[in-house]
Amino acid sequence: MSILSTNKLAKSYALGKASVPVLHDVTLSINAGEQVALVGPSGVGKSTLLHLLGALDRATSGEIICDGQEYSKLSSDDLAQLRSRKIGFVFQSHHLLPEFTALENVLMPAQLSRLADSNSETRARNLLERVGLGHRLSHRPGELSGGECQRVAVARALINSPAVVIADEPTGNLDGQAAKSVQELLLSLARENNTTLLIATHNLELARSMQRVLQVHLGNVSEDSSR
Repeated sequence: MSILSTNKLAKSYALGKASVPVLHDVTLSINAGEQVALVGPSGVGKSTLLHLLGALDRATSGEIICDGQEYSKLSSDDLAQLRSRKIGFVFQSHHLLPEFTALENVLMPAQLSRLADSNSETRARNLLERVGLGHRLSHRPGELSGGECQRVAVARALINSPAVVIADEPTGNLDGQAAKSVQELLLSLARENNTTLLIATHNLELARSMQRVLQVHLGNVSEDSSR
């Protein structure tokens, strides 16, 4: 069953008086619980596609549907609610708030989406335990390594039990061992929670570990024929 799909999706940006197309006629369907990698060289539209799917940007034309809700029919407030309740994000840079502890950073999406309840802190603690940081709950980002910060970001992405986790080069800023650790965590936690996982990556090892690989080329998306 499809959890996230597009139909003839297109995105262009204005550059002066010109319109620069980035994506065009993208039609795809991703099933609930599926693990999908987006691959392709820099600048072909991978991040743009993730931003559109994650309701961080509006499409120029076409449809995006997440769990039965079509984005173009939603107000900005409704999109924000869908984004906070249905979608978790992990970016190349962890984007943790430096003044807050690891535990407070993980709890932030629940508080912003008004989903916080008496169980939220327990869930946040459990997630940090699961990513190997149960002993670092009160540490701030400046006191954590890059790999530890990214593991906090993974826990934060899962705090609201999203249907979909979108990750944009989640291991791009990490060295080999830290990258492998974050990669394994993302895949393991997605499987445990039956969470749909969509990752844009240049890491071929990470891409090969996913169930499907989609190639992004010249604004189009196609199945990787080499698998």
